Amino acid sequence: MLRALLAFIALLLAAVVFSPGGPSGTVWASRLHDFAHGPIFGCVAIAVLWALRRDQASRWRDYALAFAVAAVLGVATEWLQAFTGRDPSYSDVRSDLLGALSFLALHAAYEQRNASRSLCLLMASLGVVGLAVIAAPITRAGYEYARRAAQFPVLADFSIRFDRYFIWSRLTRTTYEALPAALQRTPGERAMHVGFGVQREAGVDLHEPIADWSAFEHLLIDVANPTDAPLDLVVRVHDRAHNYEFADRYNERFVLRPHTREVLRIPLARIAAAPQGRAMDLREVSGLILFRAQPVGARWMYVSRIWLE
Repeated sequence: MLRALLAFIALLLAAVVFSPGGPSGTVWASRLHDFAHGPIFGCVAIAVLWALRRDQASRWRDYALAFAVAAVLGVATEWLQAFTGRDPSYSDVRSDLLGALSFLALHAAYEQRNASRSLCLLMASLGVVGLAVIAAPITRAGYEYARRAAQFPVLADFSIRFDRYFIWSRLTRTTYEALPAALQRTPGERAMHVGFGVQREAGVDLHEPIADWSAFEHLLIDVANPTDAPLDLVVRVHDRAHNYEFADRYNERFVLRPHTREVLRIPLARIAAAPQGRAMDLREVSGLILFRAQPVGARWMYVSRIWLE
């Protein structure tokens, strides 16, 4: 029995160390991988507990030792991941510890169910709260994916709410602010404010949009330049087959005059024809980036809405 438990622990730890960490690039894969740490180390802790106990009942000392062993193994696996090309993660260690603590608490609640009702409830509550904390990121991801699907073909609408879940800042600072009165279409209209700073190619990345744009004809971007300088903006779109070369994606420069607001209307046929030597697959679009090619001109902009029609 002990050998079987040790083999089980080794198998779970190998799954953590050598499993791919989410190179698919999707938020869901990343959150799922992070979530898995908790249950895996919960199982490790329970396996260690069972290996330690000498009779039918586990002692509190066994629980403490099982948690300590799981904690050491959690730190060790993160260290070992550095040798597999992945970076150690403090958040993964936190999930490892929460998973071990939650599973041990629920196990203790089960063992105490007939001995102490108050202790059973305390341990059960501790276990449930720990699991809820572990599950929170993947639950949020599920909500954001559902909301993203519900608003399609709108890709982002910052005039309604400022949800940055799929917005990645690229050397920029993003906030949610009211547009200057002269650029508002409705009183008090708000939008995403993007501050570029002085870095080259600073911008925002609409990461992982719904991929199938094939039923539409245009990409539209409602953008405003509230500054005294021209806004030199580049729109980039790429698909899943993108090889990360400049010639293998759509890049187009747009110049907005000072104190103007404009809806950029880009034919999807032009986007599809942009890569050299092939057509972009509009059923597999994987990224949309708005950036400033050079650190000159307007230092900030507003983005109100991005959609397809």
